[in-house]
Amino acid sequence: MKPLTMELELNITDNGNTINGSQRLGIENFLEDQSIAMYLDIELKLKNITNNTETLLVNTQNPVKIKIEIPSNMRRGRDYKIIRLHKGVIEILDTVLEGNYLVFETDRFSQYALSYKTYNEKDESDKSTKALENHIAYIKGYEDETFRPENNITRAEAAESSTK
Repeated sequence: MKPLTMELELNITDNGNTINGSQRLGIENFLEDQSIAMYLDIELKLKNITNNTETLLVNTQNPVKIKIEIPSNMRRGRDYKIIRLHKGVIEILDTVLEGNYLVFETDRFSQYALSYKTYNEKDESDKSTKALENHIAYIKGYEDETFRPENNITRAEAAESSTK
């Protein structure tokens, strides 16, 4: 009997032009304030090299880890998400950012979307300003509004600063 030679092939293709309107609308309605960067078709094939046949796998028993490069035009984004649309069910997958790559695991192969929030420097600046406004100083210095780091601290000053 001739031994079988098997191979797995993972294909990730941009399917923004082929995803149908209801799928697109379903994914976009599922997200609140995210922008869709791209729609993907992720398929896994089991190839029998010996018999020259292949089978398209829809599910796997164990998850497969996938690493996708973030397109250069969306690298200033934040809060990246991978959304899976499989048999009518939309899910957000746990996604880890590794440099310019998104890493996630899946055991189902079908339609996906990569989404992100647009980075807005003004929003970040406003958050920093609010954080400073709400900050309470714990060590205030001396009554004459000076801070003397070269002086030794007395026990009374240490006790006072630890009770604030």
